[in-house]
Amino acid sequence: MPEHWYRSVAAFENGEHNLALVYVDSCLSKRQTNPDFLLLKGQILFAMDSIDASWQLFAKADENRKGFGALWLAKVEAIKGNAVTATAFLEQHLLSAYRISESAIVTDRAFAPILGSAEWKTLWLTDWYNSAERTEFEASYHIGKGEYDLALDLLNERLARKSKRSSYLAFRAQAYLGLQSYKAAAADIAAAIRKSRKRHEYRALSAQILLAQGKGRQAMEQAEKALELSGGDPKYLVVRAEAKLLLGDKEGAYSDFQAYLTYYPKDFGVLYSYAAVAFEVQAYVSALKSINPLIALQPRNTDYLTLRGLCYQRIGNAKLAIEDFSRVLSIRPLSAEVLVNRANAYSSIGEKEKACSDLKQASELGLFKAQELFYNRCKR
Repeated sequence: MPEHWYRSVAAFENGEHNLALVYVDSCLSKRQTNPDFLLLKGQILFAMDSIDASWQLFAKADENRKGFGALWLAKVEAIKGNAVTATAFLEQHLLSAYRISESAIVTDRAFAPILGSAEWKTLWLTDWYNSAERTEFEASYHIGKGEYDLALDLLNERLARKSKRSSYLAFRAQAYLGLQSYKAAAADIAAAIRKSRKRHEYRALSAQILLAQGKGRQAMEQAEKALELSGGDPKYLVVRAEAKLLLGDKEGAYSDFQAYLTYYPKDFGVLYSYAAVAFEVQAYVSALKSINPLIALQPRNTDYLTLRGLCYQRIGNAKLAIEDFSRVLSIRPLSAEVLVNRANAYSSIGEKEKACSDLKQASELGLFKAQELFYNRCKR
């Protein structure tokens, strides 16, 4: 997929609908009948309540790839209260290769206006799914809820009596990863990849498992393959960044996190990783810009406050550094490392008495570094 496709998807997921339209229109200007682009634009317009315009795009997507737009055509008709046409489109969807789980359909609010209709009830008298699909849906549900043992029981039973489907192996690998059974997870995902070498999501999962095993070089190779097979899906930049960190390539990790955040700037989990790496590569201003919104959300998070304090200290703003370290100590008064950090900040502005008080307290907590600093700075 082109870069603008991924930027449109990211903007859409971030709720930036107008920006998403700009990017998807750029894609459509080059390939006007591409069903992926048509469907995405339809979904964006649907989210913007441009229902009739979205219907036209879903119809075009379905025309170019049979069954591809049927689910969304059904949603539009359901919102309008047209139970007959909505269920007709939904039946087309359920007969297609693109069908999603029954639970995902029946819990979709778009279908609320027709839930009590005779057409809806009749539609679900038919069992639309085969046993393999139901197994995959159930496994995915358990893994999503962190019920790894239940997923494992289900998949072990299926794999014991069925051919070893790559999807079953990949789901079991996820379950094993969740249970921290890394060797078993690695064996399953390797088997899944041998059966389906072009599944980029399998490569990314393999990279995550290898990271958990501390195998940075192999994790990097799998992350690179995931990016290659997906055409550059930015979500795989994170696992590559983590692999680079494991290999000691902080600059490379910083670059990958930074690139990912141009797509998903509000991914707060990645923002902290990025801020920490930015600090390590002395990009203190970048680290501050990333950590500030995290502190706004979690003002008592001591990891965030400590990192910001260290950044302030490195750029020469001892006053703000002291404020952050003091906030940490009000929450965790026995943090010897933070006491040393605050002592260093006090020392930088000539507050020797306060610095020595912090170093003395940190020394009494048993931190050898503090004892050494206390002797050198305060006893001579």
